[in-house]
Amino acid sequence: MLSSTTKRVRGLVAASLILIALTSSAQQIDSITVAARFANIVEGMPRTVIINECDISDRSTRTICKLDSADSFRAKIPLSFPHTFTVCYNKRNFINAFAAPGDSIHMDIDASTVFSASKAASLPIVRKNFDFFAEKFARLQKTS
Repeated sequence: MLSSTTKRVRGLVAASLILIALTSSAQQIDSITVAARFANIVEGMPRTVIINECDISDRSTRTICKLDSADSFRAKIPLSFPHTFTVCYNKRNFINAFAAPGDSIHMDIDASTVFSASKAASLPIVRKNFDFFAEKFARLQKTS
């Protein structure tokens, strides 16, 4: 027969092992991976990208990424809950994206093309969706 002290020690050891197993497997994911490959970069064009995390709290960060010799970058960006971030290139070009912790975003970017919200607004699918939601919003305003 085991003494009561031995049983207690074994119980504590078993409980400790279970607690360690639970805490190690439930690690908090608090970042995303953003990677991009650029095409058509010519001499004199910037070799950096700025990623702005659009967190509404004080934790919002700005990360500057340098392009490697293959005109690419890869960065781990802090992101503790699902929300947007912006990738900025050459001061006038930007991409807004949405991600959740643990996501990996991979982009192919043509550096010779201007990409911005005003250009995206001219795309038929964007225009169609804008018109759809504008109509819904107008109806809501009339009923209020």
